[in-house]
Amino acid sequence: MRKQLGYNGLVVTDDLEMGAVSKYFTYEELGVRAVEAGADVLLVCHTLDSQEKMYNGILQAVKDGKISEKRIDESVKRILTHKLTSDIQLHVDPETAKNVVGKNK
Repeated sequence: MRKQLGYNGLVVTDDLEMGAVSKYFTYEELGVRAVEAGADVLLVCHTLDSQEKMYNGILQAVKDGKISEKRIDESVKRILTHKLTSDIQLHVDPETAKNVVGKNK
């Protein structure tokens, strides 16, 4: 995506625990493939076990030299740049959150 389309922005995956991809690859493989494809933020939304497998797969790929630390640093830079330059509220008042969460039940 980055090479073919020249896209330099932040890339966030859809939930990688969905059957569309998780039935074809292990979570360790999914994480590596997503990073290799240019993803910066990998969503694993349901189980800690799947999150740990994906993390460990990426970590092992870095240790083995399959993914460079430079590649990880590029994602970190994009994520931090987005956080620091976006017009998003970074801090939430606990009292406001307490009053809002659960109201739509």
